[in-house]
Amino acid sequence: MAVRLKRSRLFEQVVDVLEQRISERQLVAGAELPSERQLMAEFSVGRTAIREALFHLERAGLVDLRAGSRARVTAPNAEVVMTSLSSSARYLLSDDSGTRHFQAARVLFEAGLARDAARNATAKDVRHLSDALDANYKSIGDIRRFEDSDVAFHYAIATIPRIPIYVVSAGPSSIGWSTRDA
Repeated sequence: MAVRLKRSRLFEQVVDVLEQRISERQLVAGAELPSERQLMAEFSVGRTAIREALFHLERAGLVDLRAGSRARVTAPNAEVVMTSLSSSARYLLSDDSGTRHFQAARVLFEAGLARDAARNATAKDVRHLSDALDANYKSIGDIRRFEDSDVAFHYAIATIPRIPIYVVSAGPSSIGWSTRDA
């Protein structure tokens, strides 16, 4: 059965339908998508629209594309989400007001993260956090070591609640910040 589409931005319409199928679990992680030819027939669009749609879904972390094989549905993870946000975050941080807004959001996020970590910490977590704090304290005076140990300390806090997006967002590579930005 062919799906009827409007003739504007066809690849986005294909994306919408496939995203809906994935979110409704009609297509589950690990499942192969139909071939490009089958998708072309189903949506009554050309190969370019299908390839653009698949590329968009790959960037969103919903499919895995490999040469010579069909696209496979993947479960999006926190790292994919943060990576897709990183360009937008860098743009927002490109002026002083963006940096101030980011710092306000960071304070709110870190306070909530610390609260969540305090509620969920095991004795092992507390020891690991204490070790990270000791390493951070011992690195005062060596900016490189201090930055690395500061990231490790924040990472240790982020791992305690065992929520993947906290772990990804705790590191500077997620949106390009460092302790110098704090």
